[in-house]
Amino acid sequence: MSPTLLTQSSDIDPFDEGARRVLMTAYFQSKGLYSAAKTEERYEYWVGHVARCIHIKENVTQIGHLYFEFAVDQAIWEETFYNNGATPINMAPRWPWPEEPRHHDMSQNLSLRYRQWRIDNNLPVDTAEAVDPVPLVSTPYLFEVSSLTPPKCMVQEPSLAKRKEIWEDVYGDKPYNGDVVGPFELGLPRDLYFRHLVLGDKNAVYARLPGLINHMLVVTWTIVDGKAASLIVGVDPKYKACSDYPYVRMEVRRLWLQICGWLKTVKQGNNVTVADHLANALNSEKSLARFDTFDV
Repeated sequence: MSPTLLTQSSDIDPFDEGARRVLMTAYFQSKGLYSAAKTEERYEYWVGHVARCIHIKENVTQIGHLYFEFAVDQAIWEETFYNNGATPINMAPRWPWPEEPRHHDMSQNLSLRYRQWRIDNNLPVDTAEAVDPVPLVSTPYLFEVSSLTPPKCMVQEPSLAKRKEIWEDVYGDKPYNGDVVGPFELGLPRDLYFRHLVLGDKNAVYARLPGLINHMLVVTWTIVDGKAASLIVGVDPKYKACSDYPYVRMEVRRLWLQICGWLKTVKQGNNVTVADHLANALNSEKSLARFDTFDV
């Protein structure tokens, strides 16, 4: 590794999946060995390869998420430098994190990738595991170094003055807290997988939002020092004339609470996208409709 990246590799937690993959991507790019187009394909290939090796060597029905993803990353690293002959064997950099997690470290729950591989290959899974709810995560965080520099939001941001006016109307003098950094503005953790959880591949996640929220509302984001800093909920400026309507203001409150609920879920370890969270909220609300009585 270059001296700078070598220093960075020793500074990060080797079991921090996001930080590990960002550094891997940066190093692959520095050597001209990174292909964004092939990233997901390579990941899926090595998921299958690692799962097959674990099954053959250990014949276990479950494995820890931490260990499985670590093994996949190491396999991708070694394939990049050794197997394809990109670097002479005596010059290829060693895997920079020799300490590996224990096979059955369940601190980050079971590996759903390994479980799904077993199901796809008609292999048994533990009964208890099979009936557990599957966390809402559609794709892994894929070596996306550009996640550190998300694009500028092209949707016009609701004005601060109008958001403050609506906040005071709805909440009175209720103060902001540590996570609420402004009126209807939610601060984001610096290590949030923003590109995966909010934008999605080719902005597919963000593009779903108009179908999940009131058409007069928008969700935008801010960037500070190259990272997504906050999400903002408010009335789309083109519907400014409607922003004084009590109904619209309560819709802002409704969406705001859903966005707060999404971030709380993510902080608890469930990497659900903001679109999936909003869709789940709508489905939950819809499921209650069957209990409507129409009493008059």
